[in-house]
Amino acid sequence: MRPTTRSVTTWAVCIGSGLVFGLTMTSGSTSTAAQEVCWTGRHGQFFNAIHYCVSSVLAPQAGNTYGPENLASGNAGAAWCEGASGHGIGESIMIRVEGGSAFRRLSVGNGYGKSSQTYASNGRVKTVELSADTGFTTIVNLADRSDLATVNLPALARDWIRVKIVEVYPGRRFADTCMHFLMPDFEYEEELLLKEQGLLPKQP
Repeated sequence: MRPTTRSVTTWAVCIGSGLVFGLTMTSGSTSTAAQEVCWTGRHGQFFNAIHYCVSSVLAPQAGNTYGPENLASGNAGAAWCEGASGHGIGESIMIRVEGGSAFRRLSVGNGYGKSSQTYASNGRVKTVELSADTGFTTIVNLADRSDLATVNLPALARDWIRVKIVEVYPGRRFADTCMHFLMPDFEYEEELLLKEQGLLPKQP
């Protein structure tokens, strides 16, 4: 079934060392969890808009929601959790960027980091397949840790990147697999540009 209600919310997000942007969320309620769900953030410092589409979403539980907006919130206490049967092998996240710079790194927050117990109880992503509009496809292994990690891409990506789950660290209690942050590292691109322009000291 298609969404029957829609709402729009705007708020400010601060990530890392001063990356601040306003996000406008357009969301819809749906009765089917294993269905593509999309979310859009607008007015970014490094982009005009960023779109997240996930192949499925775990149904809300105990007042918690698990949609794609959580991947950009910068809040480890919230997460996207896939809603397909099994452990989420083959589930995916598509990020599309409008009016942004090319990027060569992703910032990744694995698992559902609400607490150490929550993190262990739910599945985490172990291996992903990354593909992008610039033509590359690569396999990357992620560490089983909740703090933010950097994933280097084999080439620049510009308009979109797709992250597909290949293997997971199974949760102790639940079959769903979660991730609490995923974002192109635009801040790193800004840092490189400033160094090239001589506005930041280069590393020895």
